[in-house]
Amino acid sequence: MNEEIQFIECDKESEIIVENVDVKSKQPFDERFSFFCVATLLHAVIYALFVYKNPSGLAYGAFVVSGMLYVIFCLKQMKLSVKKGSIFYLIAIIVLGIATFCTDDGNIIFMNKVAIFVLIVVFILDNMFNTKKWQFSKYISSAMVTAINSTAEIGSLWEKIGDYYKDRRSKNNSKYFYGLLGCVIALPVVVVMFVLLCSADIVFKHWAINIFGNVGVEDIVGLIFLFLFMFTISYCIMSNLSKKELDENVNEKKNIEPLAVIPVTLLLTLIYIIFSGIQIKCLFAGEVNLPDGYTYSRYAREGFFQLLAVSIINLIIVLVCVGYSKESKILKGILTAMSCCTFVMIASSAVRMVTYIRFYYLTFLRIFVLWSLLVVAFVFVGVIIYIYKGTFPIFKYTIITVTCLYIAFAFSRPDYFIAKVNLSSTDGNESVFFLGESFDDYEFMLELSADAAPAVAEWMEKQGYEYEIDNSYINEEYLFFYNPDEFGENYMCVISEETDDMGIRDFNVSRYIAKLLLP
Repeated sequence: MNEEIQFIECDKESEIIVENVDVKSKQPFDERFSFFCVATLLHAVIYALFVYKNPSGLAYGAFVVSGMLYVIFCLKQMKLSVKKGSIFYLIAIIVLGIATFCTDDGNIIFMNKVAIFVLIVVFILDNMFNTKKWQFSKYISSAMVTAINSTAEIGSLWEKIGDYYKDRRSKNNSKYFYGLLGCVIALPVVVVMFVLLCSADIVFKHWAINIFGNVGVEDIVGLIFLFLFMFTISYCIMSNLSKKELDENVNEKKNIEPLAVIPVTLLLTLIYIIFSGIQIKCLFAGEVNLPDGYTYSRYAREGFFQLLAVSIINLIIVLVCVGYSKESKILKGILTAMSCCTFVMIASSAVRMVTYIRFYYLTFLRIFVLWSLLVVAFVFVGVIIYIYKGTFPIFKYTIITVTCLYIAFAFSRPDYFIAKVNLSSTDGNESVFFLGESFDDYEFMLELSADAAPAVAEWMEKQGYEYEIDNSYINEEYLFFYNPDEFGENYMCVISEETDDMGIRDFNVSRYIAKLLLP
């Protein structure tokens, strides 16, 4: 074990005390620079090769797993073990990585990546600091401070690389140095030789395309950029966090006087009670007295987005009041009433959205709104507990609840249900659930991902016509015919193009299933 001698002067006895200090435990990323540098280098290479032009393939899921192994490896080298309480986040991250290559829906893929990023941040903070008393504001502020401090370390990283090179160049016995230098030299050499071999042998090129796709000069530049980006950001973040500069203490003092927030919360709650009464009487009980020229269907189809926004604002208000206000039974009662009214608003918004869907059919946004309302309702259950029990871990409850509900949503394939439900109400197949005209927006349906292919294929089979895939006639003009027969064949032609030459790297479960449905 590397040790250094630290001299500390004792004032009382005027003597010198020799203390052994473990250097590795102080700043492991500085003391073992080459070791962590090589690990981060490998992590960045995997990221560049697996993720470049591959937002939802099998390789992306593999990168998520390797990325978590990199984080765990760094924690181990800093003599930190994965806490039992954070295993949930680890499993959720890997599951979302799997979900990403199981769907072709761009909206789900984007939200998966946002969720993975948030969970990784929480996972790292939980394992490096004592976060038992942390709430929303502490997590957010800690993440922001880490981002700022890590950005400031970018310049020093390259200085460290230069200093390390100068220091080790004179030491011929440095295996880490030569290993790092060999990796740096190997990367461009391997890329150049790989391109040359692809041009020399068509069989090797075909094999390479199946795994990596067509590689050109612009791809090499893109790969190098992704590599440098991931290497820099990963090392700087982990290095900054290893210094333990974040203040993990939480100010438990609640300084806001209840009288400062009671008037506004009371007035809002009174308005909400009146509004909730109207919702119960008009929307739920059907005892409606609308203005002239206003139909019930129009009344029911309006306001769902506004009510969702009000529900989220109410959530923020309640959390801030409980987290920063002094104890007050009156305030607790008001906040409880506000929360109960929010449940009525959530139900009202859901009923309005369902009514809107009955007239205008399904879209991703409409399904997402219903899911969001369900999430807010579950979160408010925890909020009510938090109002009366300040020690309740509201952050952990919220993130676990939202993560579980989102994982279910991520695997639900919304585009499949959109296609199945909407196409079930085309001409001659009207459903008693829908109140509007027969569905005929085939232009919108052409934008659905490969997730919808099984539902489209089933609908085409019921239509009773056969077709052949001919990609040659796919053009902008043809894509926007509204005839259902032309839609089905055209959709399958688009799927054929998207699934053509799918290799191991970009293998996607949803696109593979769609490909099996092609004639």
